[in-house]
Order: sequence, then structure tokens, then C-alpha cells
Amino acid sequence: MEHLDATKAPAGTRNLLDTPIGKRLATAKARTALWGGTLTEIDTDDGRPQFIVSRWALCKAFDSIDGVEAFLDRVEGAKA
Repeated sequence: MEHLDATKAPAGTRNLLDTPIGKRLATAKARTALWGGTLTEIDTDDGRPQFIVSRWALCKAFDSIDGVEAFLDRVEGAKA
């Protein structure tokens, strides 16, 4: 199976796990799941990635994985 270059795929079909933020995205998804929420990545109407974190009635949108990580740092509480 050949490797697809995510930079050449149309914006709506690219797999963010094939980009440089792939590991950070996977880690953020795992952290969100452990917190009891979901992290979904979508493309905005102009093709930019957006990250949606939701849990119960809370839904927050972020323009970068940095924002998602900062949010998770706040809501996860103190680490031992």
C-alpha cells in the first residue's frame, strides 16, 4: 500500500494524522477521551483545520492544537 502525501490531498480529504501535528493530535484525542470528552477535527469553509472539544453540554472550538492542549491542561486538574 503506498503512502499518501497529505499535503497534496484536497483539504476536505486530508488525514491530519499524516501531518507534523499527528502525534500531538493523537495524544490530545487520548487526553480528551480520558477526561470524558471527544475531540473532532474538521475543515472550516475556507479550508483551515478547526478542532472541536465536547463533553456533555460543553462544546469549544479551537483554531490550533496549541489551544486544545492549553484547554486540556486547565480542565484535567492537577497531575501527581
